[in-house]
Amino acid sequence: MPLFKMLRNAVSPSAVETARSAIGAIADRTEGKFSFDSRAVLSEERRLLLEVLDDFLKGPVPEIFRAQHGVAPAVCLSITSVRRQKHDDTKQLVGWHLDLNFAGDFNPFLIAWTAVEDVGEARAALDVCVPRDATLDLDLLLRELDRRSTTGAAKAFSTAEINAFLGEDKWSSRSIVAPAGSAAVFDQMILHRTQHLETATLDRHSIEFRMVDLNRLPAYLRHQSAFYARLSEHRVLEILLISDGKRQPMSVEQFLTLGQGSQ
Repeated sequence: MPLFKMLRNAVSPSAVETARSAIGAIADRTEGKFSFDSRAVLSEERRLLLEVLDDFLKGPVPEIFRAQHGVAPAVCLSITSVRRQKHDDTKQLVGWHLDLNFAGDFNPFLIAWTAVEDVGEARAALDVCVPRDATLDLDLLLRELDRRSTTGAAKAFSTAEINAFLGEDKWSSRSIVAPAGSAAVFDQMILHRTQHLETATLDRHSIEFRMVDLNRLPAYLRHQSAFYARLSEHRVLEILLISDGKRQPMSVEQFLTLGQGSQ
């Protein structure tokens, strides 16, 4: 059964302020989207992002992962996306899609799409595809995704395509309206898109924390090098590089200076 929940306190007000102070300048250098391990992120900026991450891991969202999968999550820093959505740039809009694109299978995987400002009125958030009656039958959509994976075609869909795959009478679109610090928490089987918001007059910033079980990595992550963060048993932030199945612990200072020639 696909999972979707809204939480109003995914990160604290102080973490929201810290995120705001870090994200804008980085977004200017990265055309609006970057990950925690992006080489474009400076050491002090990465330190601020890790403060937000630490706050997130000590908040309520990881308990949803634990309740669902029986273990505490790790956040994959290499696919945790930080994004600026310009209110007047339609080219940045992402069509209907599943975050199965990041996972590749149904191993434990949760996303916490976290708002840095109030969203849904002046700033665009997400539209979520919800069934009108029973659970959506995604088989046709999954087969099309598989076909597109082999051909390299785009994995986002238009509303007309979703109607064709699911049936126009089988689903509706629900728009997220939420205050800063809130998160939409969902798994890789929730269909969503960038909100089409005609009233948007302000740019939006968000963080998409992507959580996994380090002992059961999703298929796509098993075959690439990636950085992860988790809390130790003493609730201290730990960072690891996993490559070729091997775990290499890193100090926070090593991660802060990643790609800046000072390690």
